[in-house]
Amino acid sequence: MLETFCAAANIKALMQRCDVPILKEAEEILKHCCTPYGGQDFVTDMNIFAGAESDAQQWSIEGGAHTTSIPDELRCAWATGGNTKPLQKITTYKCYSVGGIQYATRRHSNRDCFVFFTPNRQAQRVPGVIEYIFSAPFSDNEHSYFIAIQRNLPVPEKVVDPFLGYEDFGAQLWSNEYGEHLEIVTSRDLLCHAISMTWEDDILVMKPLDKAFGESPLRRV
Repeated sequence: MLETFCAAANIKALMQRCDVPILKEAEEILKHCCTPYGGQDFVTDMNIFAGAESDAQQWSIEGGAHTTSIPDELRCAWATGGNTKPLQKITTYKCYSVGGIQYATRRHSNRDCFVFFTPNRQAQRVPGVIEYIFSAPFSDNEHSYFIAIQRNLPVPEKVVDPFLGYEDFGAQLWSNEYGEHLEIVTSRDLLCHAISMTWEDDILVMKPLDKAFGESPLRRV
Protein backbone atom coordinates (compact mmCIF):
# COMPACT_ATOMS: atom_id res chain seq x y z
CA MET A 1 0.00 0.00 0.00
CA LEU A 2 2.78 2.42 0.90
CA GLU A 3 4.50 1.74 -2.43
CA THR A 4 1.25 2.47 -4.28
CA PHE A 5 0.86 5.81 -2.52
CA CYS A 6 4.46 6.70 -3.30
CA ALA A 7 4.06 5.87 -6.98
CA ALA A 8 0.93 8.02 -7.15
CA ALA A 9 2.80 10.88 -5.49
CA ASN A 10 5.54 10.72 -8.12
CA ILE A 11 2.97 10.84 -10.93
CA LYS A 12 1.17 13.80 -9.36
CA ALA A 13 4.44 15.65 -8.85
CA LEU A 14 5.26 15.09 -12.53
CA MET A 15 1.89 16.53 -13.54
CA GLN A 16 2.62 19.69 -11.56
CA ARG A 17 5.78 20.51 -13.47
CA CYS A 18 5.50 23.44 -15.86
CA ASP A 19 7.59 21.62 -18.49
CA VAL A 20 5.01 18.88 -19.13
CA PRO A 21 2.69 20.66 -21.61
CA ILE A 22 1.09 17.49 -22.94
CA LEU A 23 -0.54 16.89 -19.58
CA LYS A 24 -1.93 20.43 -19.44
CA GLU A 25 -3.24 20.05 -22.98
CA ALA A 26 -5.07 16.90 -21.88
CA GLU A 27 -6.91 18.72 -19.09
CA GLU A 28 -10.13 19.28 -21.02
CA ILE A 29 -10.14 15.70 -22.28
CA LEU A 30 -9.72 14.37 -18.76
CA LYS A 31 -12.50 16.61 -17.48
CA HIS A 32 -14.84 15.43 -20.26
CA CYS A 33 -14.10 11.76 -19.63
CA CYS A 34 -14.16 11.87 -15.84
CA THR A 35 -16.89 14.40 -15.07
CA PRO A 36 -19.55 11.76 -14.30
CA TYR A 37 -17.24 10.25 -11.70
CA GLY A 38 -15.29 13.25 -10.47
CA GLY A 39 -16.17 14.87 -7.18
CA GLN A 40 -14.33 17.56 -5.26
CA ASP A 41 -11.19 15.43 -5.09
CA PHE A 42 -10.98 15.34 -8.88
CA VAL A 43 -11.56 19.10 -9.14
CA THR A 44 -8.79 19.67 -6.62
CA ASP A 45 -6.39 17.46 -8.53
CA MET A 46 -7.13 19.27 -11.79
CA ASN A 47 -6.27 22.60 -10.17
CA ILE A 48 -2.59 21.69 -10.32
CA PHE A 49 -2.64 22.76 -13.97
CA ALA A 50 -3.62 26.30 -12.99
CA GLY A 51 -1.17 26.35 -10.12
CA ALA A 52 1.76 25.44 -12.32
CA GLU A 53 1.22 28.46 -14.55
CA SER A 54 1.45 31.29 -12.02
CA ASP A 55 3.88 32.53 -9.39
CA ALA A 56 1.42 35.02 -7.86
CA GLN A 57 0.52 34.62 -4.20
CA GLN A 58 -3.27 35.12 -4.36
CA TRP A 59 -5.53 34.40 -1.40
CA SER A 60 -9.32 34.24 -1.57
CA ILE A 61 -11.84 33.33 1.13
CA GLU A 62 -14.40 30.71 0.12
CA GLY A 63 -16.19 30.25 3.45
CA GLY A 64 -15.63 28.79 6.88
CA ALA A 65 -13.53 31.70 8.17
CA HIS A 66 -14.40 33.28 11.50
CA THR A 67 -12.78 35.54 14.04
CA THR A 68 -12.30 33.86 17.39
CA SER A 69 -10.62 34.23 20.74
CA ILE A 70 -7.07 32.90 20.84
CA PRO A 71 -6.78 29.43 22.44
CA ASP A 72 -4.32 29.30 25.33
CA GLU A 73 -2.18 26.64 23.63
CA LEU A 74 -1.90 28.79 20.51
CA ARG A 75 -1.08 31.93 22.47
CA CYS A 76 1.64 30.02 24.37
CA ALA A 77 3.15 28.64 21.16
CA TRP A 78 3.22 32.13 19.66
CA ALA A 79 4.91 33.65 22.71
CA THR A 80 7.61 30.96 22.89
CA GLY A 81 8.25 30.89 19.14
CA GLY A 82 10.38 34.03 19.01
CA ASN A 83 7.69 36.23 17.45
CA THR A 84 8.24 39.93 18.12
CA LYS A 85 4.69 41.09 17.37
CA PRO A 86 1.94 40.27 19.90
CA LEU A 87 -0.93 38.05 18.84
CA GLN A 88 -4.12 39.96 19.68
CA LYS A 89 -6.80 38.77 17.27
CA ILE A 90 -6.97 35.88 14.81
CA THR A 91 -9.21 34.52 12.08
CA THR A 92 -9.28 30.74 11.77
CA TYR A 93 -9.94 28.58 8.71
CA LYS A 94 -10.84 24.95 8.15
CA CYS A 95 -8.46 24.41 5.25
CA TYR A 96 -6.40 26.05 2.52
CA SER A 97 -4.91 24.89 -0.73
CA VAL A 98 -1.64 25.43 -2.57
CA GLY A 99 -1.68 24.81 -6.29
CA GLY A 100 -4.82 22.69 -5.97
CA ILE A 101 -3.43 20.62 -3.08
CA GLN A 102 -5.54 20.94 0.05
CA TYR A 103 -4.38 21.02 3.67
CA ALA A 104 -6.87 21.00 6.55
CA THR A 105 -7.08 21.00 10.32
CA ARG A 106 -7.52 17.73 12.18
CA ARG A 107 -11.05 18.75 13.20
CA HIS A 108 -12.03 19.26 9.57
CA SER A 109 -10.36 16.30 7.83
CA ASN A 110 -8.59 13.14 8.93
CA ARG A 111 -6.96 12.87 5.51
CA ASP A 112 -5.48 16.28 4.67
CA CYS A 113 -4.21 17.18 8.15
CA PHE A 114 -1.10 14.97 8.30
CA VAL A 115 1.99 16.69 6.91
CA PHE A 116 5.75 16.90 6.82
CA PHE A 117 7.11 20.38 7.57
CA THR A 118 10.34 22.22 8.37
CA PRO A 119 10.21 23.72 11.88
CA ASN A 120 12.17 26.96 12.24
CA ARG A 121 13.30 26.52 8.61
CA GLN A 122 15.52 23.60 9.58
CA ALA A 123 16.83 21.35 6.85
CA GLN A 124 15.19 18.18 8.20
CA ARG A 125 11.49 17.67 7.63
CA VAL A 126 9.43 16.20 10.45
CA PRO A 127 5.86 14.86 10.51
CA GLY A 128 2.96 16.35 12.40
CA VAL A 129 -0.76 17.08 12.39
CA ILE A 130 -2.37 20.46 11.65
CA GLU A 131 -4.37 21.80 14.60
CA TYR A 132 -5.00 25.41 13.49
CA ILE A 133 -4.86 27.44 10.28
CA PHE A 134 -5.17 31.14 11.06
CA SER A 135 -4.39 34.69 10.03
CA ALA A 136 -3.54 37.71 12.16
CA PRO A 137 -3.66 41.44 11.31
CA PHE A 138 -0.33 43.16 11.91
CA SER A 139 -0.94 46.33 9.86
CA ASP A 140 -3.84 48.10 8.14
CA ASN A 141 -5.64 45.79 5.72
CA GLU A 142 -2.82 43.28 5.80
CA HIS A 143 -2.89 39.79 7.29
CA SER A 144 -0.20 37.18 7.76
CA TYR A 145 -1.07 33.50 7.58
CA PHE A 146 0.13 30.66 9.79
CA ILE A 147 -0.29 26.95 10.47
CA ALA A 148 -0.06 25.49 13.99
CA ILE A 149 1.17 21.89 14.04
CA GLN A 150 1.72 19.22 16.67
CA ARG A 151 4.85 17.28 15.82
CA ASN A 152 5.10 13.48 15.95
CA LEU A 153 7.53 12.38 18.64
CA PRO A 154 10.61 10.34 17.65
CA VAL A 155 10.66 6.65 18.48
CA PRO A 156 12.59 5.53 21.59
CA GLU A 157 16.32 5.05 21.09
CA LYS A 158 15.99 1.30 21.64
CA VAL A 159 13.82 0.96 18.52
CA VAL A 160 15.79 -0.09 15.43
CA ASP A 161 14.65 1.73 12.30
CA PRO A 162 15.30 -0.53 9.27
CA PHE A 163 14.43 2.29 6.85
CA LEU A 164 17.43 4.43 7.79
CA GLY A 165 19.57 2.33 5.46
CA TYR A 166 17.39 3.30 2.48
CA GLU A 167 17.58 7.09 2.44
CA ASP A 168 16.28 7.42 -1.12
CA PHE A 169 13.04 5.68 -0.14
CA GLY A 170 12.36 8.45 2.37
CA ALA A 171 10.44 6.44 4.98
CA GLN A 172 11.20 6.53 8.70
CA LEU A 173 9.75 5.25 11.97
CA TRP A 174 7.95 7.77 14.19
CA SER A 175 5.84 7.56 17.31
CA ASN A 176 2.08 7.87 16.90
CA GLU A 177 2.08 10.24 19.88
CA TYR A 178 2.51 14.00 19.54
CA GLY A 179 4.56 16.63 21.31
CA GLU A 180 2.97 18.60 24.11
CA HIS A 181 3.30 22.02 22.46
CA LEU A 182 2.22 23.47 19.13
CA GLU A 183 4.73 24.73 16.56
CA ILE A 184 3.73 27.65 14.36
CA VAL A 185 4.98 27.86 10.79
CA THR A 186 4.07 29.84 7.69
CA SER A 187 2.52 28.36 4.58
CA ARG A 188 5.96 28.35 2.96
CA ASP A 189 7.25 25.99 5.65
CA LEU A 190 4.52 23.42 5.00
CA LEU A 191 6.02 21.10 2.43
CA CYS A 192 3.78 18.14 1.75
CA HIS A 193 1.30 15.59 2.96
CA ALA A 194 2.39 12.56 4.96
CA ILE A 195 1.40 8.94 4.46
CA SER A 196 1.76 6.34 7.17
CA MET A 197 0.97 2.81 8.24
CA THR A 198 1.24 1.00 11.56
CA TRP A 199 4.63 -0.63 12.10
CA GLU A 200 3.96 -1.98 15.57
CA ASP A 201 2.15 -0.80 18.69
CA ASP A 202 2.44 3.00 19.03
CA ILE A 203 4.90 3.21 16.09
CA LEU A 204 4.24 4.34 12.53
CA VAL A 205 6.29 4.15 9.37
CA MET A 206 5.86 7.54 7.71
CA LYS A 207 6.87 8.99 4.37
CA PRO A 208 6.48 12.47 2.85
CA LEU A 209 4.36 12.80 -0.27
CA ASP A 210 6.38 15.43 -2.09
CA LYS A 211 4.42 18.03 -3.99
CA ALA A 212 6.40 20.25 -6.37
CA PHE A 213 4.06 23.24 -6.01
CA GLY A 214 6.82 25.85 -5.82
CA GLU A 215 5.32 29.37 -5.77
CA SER A 216 1.75 28.32 -6.55
CA PRO A 217 -1.28 30.45 -5.68
CA LEU A 218 -2.71 30.01 -2.18
CA ARG A 219 -6.36 29.74 -1.33
CA ARG A 220 -8.03 29.84 2.05
CA VAL A 221 -11.25 27.97 2.81
